[in-house]
Amino acid sequence: KHVPTPSHAAVAAAATTIRSFLRLLTAFGALAIAAHGFPLPSGASRIPTATTMAAEGAKAVQVRGGGEDSVNQWYSARDPAAVPAGFARTCDEMGWPSEATWRRLSDGQRPWYEAPNEAYMYWNRGDGKWWIDVPDGAGAYIAQTDSLDPPASGWQTLPGKRAPVPAVLVVPAGDGTGDL
Repeated sequence: KHVPTPSHAAVAAAATTIRSFLRLLTAFGALAIAAHGFPLPSGASRIPTATTMAAEGAKAVQVRGGGEDSVNQWYSARDPAAVPAGFARTCDEMGWPSEATWRRLSDGQRPWYEAPNEAYMYWNRGDGKWWIDVPDGAGAYIAQTDSLDPPASGWQTLPGKRAPVPAVLVVPAGDGTGDL
């Protein structure tokens, strides 16, 4: 009996759906551990490019009201040594080594923050700014500060991106309701 072979597009769409689902589970797992100490199920693992921060002291960030809809999310703290997926994609497109570039731009101390859709925010030691990037890695908003956490104000819209600037709120992980 002949079994039809799925098209490349169908396989790619299924893979994207599965990755998105796993990212949501990872984000939920990070918040659950930080808030309640729940371990992940046996055999489960986090996405390797977005290692979750230790539960103690972990924070979550809410971004809302920004003109770039994809950044209006809840973000979970990530290990400073892990490279954001969108950052890696941008580096690959530019022909830059993603890990070396990340080590040069991040300070290796402050966590960066990731949303379930792979939008992310990080502090860039090269320019002294916090960046909010859309899922594909393109910058959307910046704020000039050396604060340890993303600032609540001072955000500017980057050229080609939509205003208004978002409101940013940093909270202990697990305190957010998820409402945007």
